Amino acid sequence: MKKLAGLAVLVAILFSVTACNVTIGADEDGKKWIALMDKHKKLLEEGKFDAKAFEAEAKPIAEALKKHRGSSDQVSFRSEDVLKDFKRATNEFENVLKEKGSEEQKKMYIDIRDLWNFKQPAGNSAGNAPPDNEAS
Repeated sequence: MKKLAGLAVLVAILFSVTACNVTIGADEDGKKWIALMDKHKKLLEEGKFDAKAFEAEAKPIAEALKKHRGSSDQVSFRSEDVLKDFKRATNEFENVLKEKGSEEQKKMYIDIRDLWNFKQPAGNSAGNAPPDNEAS
């Protein structure tokens, strides 16, 4: 009986650790996306944006964000601050891309974004807000 109880406790601990890692991971990957958006927004503004470099940096982050989607196909963030900054950085980048990017660059960005987004807004565990902008 003690072995069964010990096993049950171990399984419960494993489930809770796994759940925490997924939630925390979304915030960390979200912060990477925020840094990426801010960096490449500046490059766009300066006329130094390199689409291939962006794609090489963005694809692994987008794939990581994809792993943190909830059952509603939305990326879930633990922190409201990360969600807010994620939306800010993404919207600012998209606005500059609309203004200064080529059609090819816009399409490449949408293809990368759609790896994690599936046309759904980013959200948090408390609720989801619609995106403010679209890049196209």
